[in-house]
Amino acid sequence: MENHGLIVTADDAKKCAELHAQVNRMIMEYLGINEAFPSIDLFTVDENTFISKTEYIMDYFRSNKIHEKFFDETVLYPDQLVYLNGSISVDGMDKKLNINSKTGEIIYKTNSSEAQTIEETLLAYLYVVNGIGKSGLPLKTMSEKEIDFIRNWESEAYRKSLVKETVK
Repeated sequence: MENHGLIVTADDAKKCAELHAQVNRMIMEYLGINEAFPSIDLFTVDENTFISKTEYIMDYFRSNKIHEKFFDETVLYPDQLVYLNGSISVDGMDKKLNINSKTGEIIYKTNSSEAQTIEETLLAYLYVVNGIGKSGLPLKTMSEKEIDFIRNWESEAYRKSLVKETVK
């Protein structure tokens, strides 16, 4: 659970949401993050093609060199493995998530629900990598044993299949 992310619990949903927001504010203060978490923006081309208009993501890829193994080399948390790794093409158009490393353009070739889930996961991943880098703290990546566990965990495969079937 170390790299899972924030998990909070409370007696009711409102208290849980308030606690989540409070802990996030404390983390942002500690790391010196002053801007709000960016929102995603997806443009629909057709029912199976979506273009990311999320400036934060496009700016990241315009400013940082990436290659096909970029995400495999820095595995931070389970959602990355479930929704990103194995779904990404850099400078190609043969996967669900297709990144043009020169222009920063991102094109999704999947259904609406999966495109949104992948975009949210991608934004969170890049936000964390960028924020930790700016703070000067080391990235804590998942071990090969942890990666193997998530990749072979039946419940994660099931969770991923739910997103494929959901149409928003």
